Amino acid sequence: MENKYKIIYCGEKQEHFNVDYFIKQFTQKYGTKAKAEKLLHITKDTLLKKNLSQDEAKSYQDNMHKMGLVIRIEKQPNENPYQVPQAELVSESPVFTHQVPFLNGLQWLTNALSLIFRFPVTWLFLILLYFFVLGAISLIPMAGSFLMYFLGPVFMAGFMVGCQDSFHDEKLKIRHLFSGFNHNPSSLVLVGVIYFFALVVIMILSVGLGFLILPIDMSALGEEPSMIIQALMTPQFAIVILVAFGLMILPYAAIWFAPALIALDGKEAITAMKMSFSACFKNILPMIAYGFAMLFFYILLFIPIIAALWMVLKMQGLALNQATLLMTTAKGVLICILIYFIISVLLMTAVLIASSYTSYRDIFHNE
Repeated sequence: MENKYKIIYCGEKQEHFNVDYFIKQFTQKYGTKAKAEKLLHITKDTLLKKNLSQDEAKSYQDNMHKMGLVIRIEKQPNENPYQVPQAELVSESPVFTHQVPFLNGLQWLTNALSLIFRFPVTWLFLILLYFFVLGAISLIPMAGSFLMYFLGPVFMAGFMVGCQDSFHDEKLKIRHLFSGFNHNPSSLVLVGVIYFFALVVIMILSVGLGFLILPIDMSALGEEPSMIIQALMTPQFAIVILVAFGLMILPYAAIWFAPALIALDGKEAITAMKMSFSACFKNILPMIAYGFAMLFFYILLFIPIIAALWMVLKMQGLALNQATLLMTTAKGVLICILIYFIISVLLMTAVLIASSYTSYRDIFHNE
């Protein structure tokens, strides 16, 4: 039997404790201002929560610690079935899936940009560091590719914690990238594992469908390898691609909100994935609006690159006939294009992550 733990408030406040901040955070997280005010007047050990797993208890302790309370975790003894159960002072407010209007999908993007521009330099540096960490993980022999999938939700959870803090006017910090390891990491890794194997199953199904419907004679394949190229030009191949992409939407919908639900709402992996899947399809219309808004935003980002490349080609053409100076200028423009491209990719990734958080707040907390 898995050990259970309980959360005890020691009746003490930390040195940095701020009453207004505590009431705001506690009310938002646990849904009642009255209990927040009641906690302020308690000066002895008080049970806040019980029957938690070790990861849940640690996550709960971290949340309360950030609010300024002194908390300890205790292992629960096996309860006597004839003993009157001890009441919890705090119970988390339930998380509901709301159906939001179509145009809210556009607001997810604008709200994400607003969140990013509070700390733009930190955001870009965090995304760059995230890419470096993923690159380092991918270099691990044999296990690197698997670990990237398994640890992906853990890093996403860290970003969600950072977005939450930024939303409440706290500073975004580098440590947020790794804070997912303090918020039920076992559930987050499980999400990554399930997502990875779901993609493997989809790949197998897609390849199997290809063998069934593509006009390829396997016995003659060795003699005519060009048959593969011909098969890729057929309508049947387009069907295989559409089916594969359609199937990939399913696991992606299941993980879109899962890191936020686990890190911020304390949900377990399977519950979080079910809630995420349901929320995505319940809000399919705003999701479509969000998809088009993101596409338009990405196109806007790349218009300057296309215009600059066109200008460079014109310069190179002139340089061959007129002056070396134009060629030097063209090289300078190419360097600027490269810098702009890198910043654009970092910004696109930041917007994708931040909009995951803003859509989560809108759908699950109606804010």
